[in-house]
Amino acid sequence: MKHFGYQEFSGSGSVRKFFNPKTGASVHLHEPHPEPTIKRYALEIIIDHLVEQGLI
Repeated sequence: MKHFGYQEFSGSGSVRKFFNPKTGASVHLHEPHPEPTIKRYALEIIIDHLVEQGLI
């Protein structure tokens, strides 16, 4: 997400917010645990978001 200009912020618990200050766009995800492997649904959310923003 950093490559696309997003900054990561930690929310309460395992919530992670990615915010792009240039566009004002944000996406919220849950950090995977106990394994640090991103889940398929989270990857689909990220891809959909980036497509909507015209970044991919």
